[in-house]
Amino acid sequence: MHMAGDVAGAAQTAHCLLFTLPDELLLDIAHCLSTLDQCELSPVSKQIGTIAQEAAYCAPSIPYRRSSPSRIAMLAEVLARNAHLACKVQELDLKPHTSHVSVETTLFCPWDDTVAESMQHLTVFMKESEIVGYILKHVPNLRHLLLDVRDEEAASFSSDRTHEHLLGYDHGQEPYGGAAMSNVVGL
Repeated sequence: MHMAGDVAGAAQTAHCLLFTLPDELLLDIAHCLSTLDQCELSPVSKQIGTIAQEAAYCAPSIPYRRSSPSRIAMLAEVLARNAHLACKVQELDLKPHTSHVSVETTLFCPWDDTVAESMQHLTVFMKESEIVGYILKHVPNLRHLLLDVRDEEAASFSSDRTHEHLLGYDHGQEPYGGAAMSNVVGL
């Protein structure tokens, strides 16, 4: 029983010591954590939550995944509404697709709630790849961008047939009558 009290006391002491560290040091520690751990730190306290958010938004990474609502659209809205977080973004790793997703109207006028309210009955659809432009507009300190756009329409074709079709193959026949193809490629 005495040991449990010692453990609880040590945890409480460590917790108190954590709050005495400078924010810069806490931010360095938060950068070493995974994004999931940073998100779990947010509700701990206002000070830790602010630092964890800052670390999480320093280098957001959104993998290719069809989801509803769109994670890229949600990132765009958060950055448009929170200039202090948008200024922290230094790296972006985005993998949007070219399909249309529903977008909150506040993305277009994040600074004016009356405009957003007047547009709230509208459903706006944009290609997720187009939303990236709104993100880039709001991140003035961006230093590194990794953008990998997935075209779902092109991906739905069979890759084996796609290149054959482009070269003129039709069910095993010579493309462009053989001689014509030699002229095309300069043979």
